[in-house]
Amino acid sequence: MAGNLPVSTPPDEISIVRTIAATIPAGSGLFLGNSLPIRLMDSFAEPGGALVSVGTNRGASGIDGNLATAAGFAVGLGSAVTAVLGDLAVLHDLNSFALFKKISTPLHIVVINNFGGGIFQLLPIFDYKDVFEPCFATPHNYHFEAIAKMFDIAYFNPNSLHEFAQVYSESLSSSSSSLIEIRTDREKCARLLSDLHGKIIVSV
Repeated sequence: MAGNLPVSTPPDEISIVRTIAATIPAGSGLFLGNSLPIRLMDSFAEPGGALVSVGTNRGASGIDGNLATAAGFAVGLGSAVTAVLGDLAVLHDLNSFALFKKISTPLHIVVINNFGGGIFQLLPIFDYKDVFEPCFATPHNYHFEAIAKMFDIAYFNPNSLHEFAQVYSESLSSSSSSLIEIRTDREKCARLLSDLHGKIIVSV
């Protein structure tokens, strides 16, 4: 079934992680944010990709310091790092973009911006609409272009999977850091994941 997963425009979360897994070069680093990114990569990455070093933060406060950790990860590896992060994780650590100018290895930040905490839509609390949005989804209307400009980081906002694949490949060939923001629909993602999990259970 993995080879026949649906692809949407703009790209959905699953197609993003699969493209990264198929494109990231051997010997580089892959840093995965908490919540959906690490779970999606674990569940849907195409097998047989390049051998890379993988890092992540865990724990009760795992959402904090993801950019700073990715920067330290790049320094420790001595090679470029692709970091796949959710929008809330990036918003929690904006000041760490300042570190990017202090290290010699490039960081390619892929921000999956679904304007809130998408993973919570997979939990039973999603049924309680009165508290879900303000207390768990914590929605916002922020984009990341101005942040990239403030820290002098190359910014891209691809609107299709083809465009994302092209932008990501070009970023990998650059010696400078980049921020790629993909805006997605968290409710659509939740429906897609529910549908896929249902098909997996039936097939088993």
